Amino acid sequence: MLKRHTVRAILLNSSNQLYLMKIKPNNVSEKDAKPGREFWVTIGGEVEDKESDEDALRRELYEEAGIRSAMIHQPAAWYGEIVLNCNGKEVLFCEHFFIVNVASDVISQDGLLEHEREVFSDHKWWRMDELKQSNEVFVPRNVFELLTKIVNNDTSIRKTEIIDLSIK
Repeated sequence: MLKRHTVRAILLNSSNQLYLMKIKPNNVSEKDAKPGREFWVTIGGEVEDKESDEDALRRELYEEAGIRSAMIHQPAAWYGEIVLNCNGKEVLFCEHFFIVNVASDVISQDGLLEHEREVFSDHKWWRMDELKQSNEVFVPRNVFELLTKIVNNDTSIRKTEIIDLSIK
């Protein structure tokens, strides 16, 4: 099975809104499942050869949101694994989520790669109350509860929290 080391940004603006992108499942589904409905995810992507987690995250922030200036907090706040069927191949995604603060709400998707443009259907800054009340699918599913700990400066997140990344 292929293994993919991925970094993701828990991207927060000065109002503690979380930036998420909506994904069309196209040719990606959980192992042994049919492609499902659209879902919201954090910015992020694969760590390339000889790239540190922080370098990869900065690259992804620029490519997917046009962000050049951000405060990335170490260590990762969350970690999760999920096996996905990607174009007929099983891939183990090992995902580290880092808290990232930005001063500006301005987002540019000019740097999206062609294959990203095909799968991203929407993007927005989510308020906490919107996350709590929404019927949308989020990955991680309990993003509101996890984010509440961060916003409330819960000291239990000083160590990386293991999270469920299932899409169902």
